[in-house]
Amino acid sequence: TMADSGASCRRALVAIALVAGRAGALARYDAVVIGAGPTGLAAALKLRNRGARVALVEKSRNPAAFDPERAFLYNVDGRGQSVLDSLGLLPTLIDSSVSQEAFKISIVKDDPDKPVSEPVALPTVDLEQRKRVPAQWIPRSKLVRIMDDAVASTTADSTSGLHPVDRLYGYELAGLELEEQAPASEGGAWRVRIARSHEAETDAEGAGSGAGSQELSAQLVLGTDGLSSAVRPRLAQLAGGGRRFSTKRRRCASAGLRYKVLNLPPGFALSRTTRETAVPEISYSVRSTPASPRPLKCGLLPLRTDADGRTANFITKHEHPLWDLRSAGQMREYLVKTFPHVPFEEVGDEELERFTRSAGGHFPAPQHCTDAALVPGGCDAAGAVLAGDALHAFPPDLGQGVNSGLQDVGVLDEKLEASGVRFGEGAALPSLRTPLEQYGRERAREGAALTRLVKLGYPFQVCAHRAGARPVPHTTSPRGWVGREGWGTPVQRALRSTCSARCVDHASLFASPRNPRALPRCAARLQYGQEARFSKLRQMAWALNVFLRLGLSKALPAVFSPQIFMLIQNPQLGYAEIERRADATTRTIWVCAAVMAAAVRLVLARVVPVVPT
Repeated sequence: TMADSGASCRRALVAIALVAGRAGALARYDAVVIGAGPTGLAAALKLRNRGARVALVEKSRNPAAFDPERAFLYNVDGRGQSVLDSLGLLPTLIDSSVSQEAFKISIVKDDPDKPVSEPVALPTVDLEQRKRVPAQWIPRSKLVRIMDDAVASTTADSTSGLHPVDRLYGYELAGLELEEQAPASEGGAWRVRIARSHEAETDAEGAGSGAGSQELSAQLVLGTDGLSSAVRPRLAQLAGGGRRFSTKRRRCASAGLRYKVLNLPPGFALSRTTRETAVPEISYSVRSTPASPRPLKCGLLPLRTDADGRTANFITKHEHPLWDLRSAGQMREYLVKTFPHVPFEEVGDEELERFTRSAGGHFPAPQHCTDAALVPGGCDAAGAVLAGDALHAFPPDLGQGVNSGLQDVGVLDEKLEASGVRFGEGAALPSLRTPLEQYGRERAREGAALTRLVKLGYPFQVCAHRAGARPVPHTTSPRGWVGREGWGTPVQRALRSTCSARCVDHASLFASPRNPRALPRCAARLQYGQEARFSKLRQMAWALNVFLRLGLSKALPAVFSPQIFMLIQNPQLGYAEIERRADATTRTIWVCAAVMAAAVRLVLARVVPVVPT
């Protein structure tokens, strides 16, 4: 038929264009995804399942390679799991990660009697989590490897009309503009110019390989290229400037903190005296000796296996002396002096040299883009969207970075599905205006809510005591908020039952019956141990706020909601809904306080006689 012959002709033309594109001609795609992190990889797989011919552009030649500068772990909760499950990757994730329900934490300190505390299992905040797959801890490189392997395994399927994802690794965005003569009948409206990245050019294996630049054409462009997105400023220019696609930043207690990662050898000994080795599935908080002039600690998050070694995360303020060291010898001497109970001298010279020279990274201020999608006027068949860190970025306080990015992809897929959008040869060009505008409104609102939640949700640690242990009063903590009798009141028991696994100070706060004064005492502190102006007053106010909301939500759950950190661990709740509930609880508390104040004033006016002047 004429339609079949037209479709065959179009497939032939596209194939020719793809081959020519390698030599610099225009290669036509249905979608171009910029950035091959978890968000970009998920987006490429989702669009490919819709019949789209997808180009995945990434400046790194191997995005799944282990990078010591980005050797952090993800906590993939129900929001991210739902997207991975729809892609068939959830079983692989579970097999390669550590469950939140199995999360245990131990404290390593300069104590000759007990240098490594007994690991403590911490229950999840969301009690409904037991009805679902719990959150999973997995290294970033391993999650990216799982998803990149899924992308690499995509093949052409003539029956379903699916195409393999074209991975253009070692390239970065060099230009983005609307085609002057948008060939709507051919399917492309965006002209995407990519060039060899600096990383690929300096890589010995990648130098001189591949075309220096390429030009692509596509209906849909997705910017998933992280905090320093190259797509976002170009969309701002195309939108006509003004306030569209501008970045809104918020203040946050952890914003600006610096971090860097030390690679530890497999079976690393945590104690110089007992030679107790680190168990992969257990998390450790390693504390400096009390004699250290500047306290320091490093964290080891759980792994399924440490056959390839393990990472220790150091998080400090900018002025910490850790950043002033200039040689491996100086670093070794500093670590041995600061952690005399931990055999850090067993770390190799090469790794110490890399660690010393590493500039590390820093936690960004919570920020979101005002717009999430752009559909050019008069061109319903073309559009561009932002997702992941390109749309919203923040410190890891609430563990929502990877989850919010994957959720962006899931929402985009839902909007495309609701509008019946399908790509592929022989299919009519879909209108993208309605689904992209819906996506843009929803995700811009969710991103704004999320950055506010990060600011308010978990700036301090609230640490609970183990049942049967004796809490020790702290001179800087709000007197009475943890009684000497232990966790006996309903509010205290409820808080203990909802203590978070991210509370890394939990296990060190148990007073030993033999030596109750030997261990640190219970108090709220900034999440990463950094000092802050008026920190004691702020700690007291935040801790009282947590207890108040928790108690009220237990007594009147239909009226009050618990604190943000507890709400956010329910993946069924959207970020804007969590913000709405938290704000509603705040207003109700203020109204109740005003009513109580008015009632007390009225009672006092009746009881206390008025003294004539």
